[in-house]
Amino acid sequence: GASSHENEEDDHFQIGKRNFTIFRKLLWKNEVLLRAQEVGGTVSRTLSLEVGSGNVNVKINGVVSEL
Repeated sequence: GASSHENEEDDHFQIGKRNFTIFRKLLWKNEVLLRAQEVGGTVSRTLSLEVGSGNVNVKINGVVSEL
């Protein structure tokens, strides 16, 4: 969900935004609602899901936070 450019106007393809839109549609079609989100900006993120507990963590610049 991040942009590869500093300015949104320079990000012609808007891959991050498009990926997130498709992801939300897939979740919606499978009756899964989002409780939180961490998208946008220019910072890359890593998302992990603990299947047993359902906990979701996001790592940004080496710092892990629970969503």
